[in-house]
Amino acid sequence: MNDNANSPENDIEQLPTLLAGPILRRVDSSQLTLWLVTSCEVELRVCLAQAKDKTQIAFEADSNVVSQGYTQHSFCVGTRAYIHLLHVNQDSLLHSGERYHYAVQRQTDNGWQDIVDGGSEALFYPKRNNLSFTYNATLTNVLHGSCRKPHFEGDDALVQVDNLIADSLDGESAAPDLLMMSGDQIYADDVAGPMLYAIRQLIERLGLHGEKLERAEIEHSEALDKISSGYYQREKILPKTKDNSVLSNLFFKAKRKPIFTSVNAKNHLIAFSEIIAMYILVWSPTPWRFISLKRPEHIPAEYHDLYDNERVTIESFKNNLSKTARAMAHVPVYMIFDDHDVSDDWNLTRSWEEAVYQHPLSKRMIGNALFGYWL
Repeated sequence: MNDNANSPENDIEQLPTLLAGPILRRVDSSQLTLWLVTSCEVELRVCLAQAKDKTQIAFEADSNVVSQGYTQHSFCVGTRAYIHLLHVNQDSLLHSGERYHYAVQRQTDNGWQDIVDGGSEALFYPKRNNLSFTYNATLTNVLHGSCRKPHFEGDDALVQVDNLIADSLDGESAAPDLLMMSGDQIYADDVAGPMLYAIRQLIERLGLHGEKLERAEIEHSEALDKISSGYYQREKILPKTKDNSVLSNLFFKAKRKPIFTSVNAKNHLIAFSEIIAMYILVWSPTPWRFISLKRPEHIPAEYHDLYDNERVTIESFKNNLSKTARAMAHVPVYMIFDDHDVSDDWNLTRSWEEAVYQHPLSKRMIGNALFGYWL
């Protein structure tokens, strides 16, 4: 990416270990699950301690380390990208009504070190030096959200979750029990040009795995960054077959809906690497340090104004991500996918299924989205 001033060719070593997360996932009396992404293969452990008053916990003693019933599941999705699921399963692990401090530590040549350091110190709330959460067996304060689109012209509502948690830590309100995200964590079918450009840069920076594309206009996903139709014209990438028009209408026809003033489906995500990059970018401010949103030269001239307008909205979204990441590290977050995590109107009708699943490219697109969500 020639216009990315922050990413010279040989600065891969500048990548922080922690790229995204930790996101607090399942929490109950006997289980604790954390999700995070690192830039290297690493052995991790979880430290957990019950908070007493407002005392801050120093995770140095082995007594704070969770060892029984602990498993680390790691998946390499690129040469510099590893997704981890850390799971603790232990009887009487947590007690209802209590707040707990926790830390994720990595094994180094100098012993165990907290992975939340350096650029990730923003994950701590003011006057606090630990991650924490409250466990309640009986839910009385549940937060709900859905349909989070980065280029929607409005403030990111997840920032309000951060405000609620901050108030609870200061004793001004009760802590939320959990956050339920009931669909459309990402919009794989409705992507702004600047977000797609950020996705392509992150794929290169992290070395996210590419893939061959069967019976498509391009043979490999790496070519998505080299063709003129890669931005705002992805309907041209579909295989040229007798029912190509059907697929074009199903996947790429821009639709107007009452909730949103404008929908552009012509930047539909295709590759698995694009799906993974999108998830990382909507949940973490860290990778944005290596990304430029300056309009690249290969954006077609007729889309320059659209790109520039979308860039303003994406910049605003990006600037709030530190609060979003902090909130998701301090409250259990439960998620399920909906159609936009895959594609608009996914499996809505029999004709949709018959058209999409008979084509290797569109079938792969669906599989990539589902696999990305699963990870």
